[in-house]
Amino acid sequence: MCGITGIFSFDNSVQSYEPYIHKSLQLLNKRGPDASGSHFFNKFAAAHARLSIIDTSSLANQPFFDPTGQFMLVFNGEIFNFQELKSFLSQKYQVQFKTNSDTEVLLYLLIHEGTNSLNKLNGFWAFAFYNNHSKTCIIARDRLGKKPLWYTHQNSFFCFASEFKALNAYPINKVLDTKSISLFFRLSYLPSPYTPFSNIHKLEPGCYLNISEEGTISKHRYFNLPYYEKSSAIDYVNAQKHVKELIHKSVAQRLISDVPMGAFLSGGLDSAIVSAVAKQHQSDLNTFCLSFP
Repeated sequence: MCGITGIFSFDNSVQSYEPYIHKSLQLLNKRGPDASGSHFFNKFAAAHARLSIIDTSSLANQPFFDPTGQFMLVFNGEIFNFQELKSFLSQKYQVQFKTNSDTEVLLYLLIHEGTNSLNKLNGFWAFAFYNNHSKTCIIARDRLGKKPLWYTHQNSFFCFASEFKALNAYPINKVLDTKSISLFFRLSYLPSPYTPFSNIHKLEPGCYLNISEEGTISKHRYFNLPYYEKSSAIDYVNAQKHVKELIHKSVAQRLISDVPMGAFLSGGLDSAIVSAVAKQHQSDLNTFCLSFP
């Protein structure tokens, strides 16, 4: 699962926020019990709580740096096609990798191709990438928003975190948003970017923010769901085959792991299908059910 948090100070040194960073990280420990770490630049700091899934060695712990120490990444999620991207980076940019992690692949992809690389990623993620040359930070969220990312822009700083509790560890002023609360009672949830507070937001799926040391913040959308005016001409029998192929491919990609994998069985068709397909790709799959008295 992992958890990320960080802060960009626009006036004083970020060291003055050190107690808040550590408190925020502590609140994320349940998301990442295997390792944790933080790093402070002059105006930017970030921290990471790790749940080890791919490359469980300490070399893959975060915050993760390139050899120069000028580029830093904190990342929550998985990049399913990281092995293909690793080969691409090795061939095109002669990158030499020191780990077998998808984190390192994502770091070098961002170094060499910037935000143009986001549409090359197959997976789910929330990350913060800091460039100490340009003194800028990019925070991004996956296409469907499977990984959470909260943020707020206050007068003198910008901060982000995987959860509201961790974001609330910073000295932020919260302004109640009655329109969002009304929306919650209509929908029973709050879609991104809304939160109960007008000055706190959830980054929308398929979007990223670019934050500079001067306090300039810009939002960009890198992905929209494709729209088709006419239904596909594929017939029903071939449509069934195509869906089956997509399910097998998707499940197989999600089984890449350096730790044991399992599946939850809810009693519904979706978890049953996923588990049945996963069993064909991984013979020692563990399944779990929950019941309540």
